Amino acid sequence: MMAALTTGLNRAIVTDGAATLTLWQLLLVLALLVLQGFFLFFDGRRRGVRGYWLWALWGLTTCPVPFLLYWFLARRKRNISKST
Repeated sequence: MMAALTTGLNRAIVTDGAATLTLWQLLLVLALLVLQGFFLFFDGRRRGVRGYWLWALWGLTTCPVPFLLYWFLARRKRNISKST
C-alpha cells in the first residue's frame, strides 16, 4: 500500500515496501517524462508522423521505451521513405 509522507527535500514522499522516492527524485522523473512527451509530440508533428499525439501521450507514461520505439520505428521509417 502506498503512503504519502510529509514534505522535505530528502524525506521520502512515496513509499511502497522497500522502494522510496524523495521529492527531488520524483520531480526529476516527472520532468523527464514531460520532456520526453514534448519531444515526441513536436518532433512527430514536424516530421508528419501519423498519430504523433499518441506517441506523446505514451511518452508521458513511461520512459525510455516510447522514445526508443519512436526513434527506431516511426522516425526511421519516415526518413527511409523520404530518401526513396
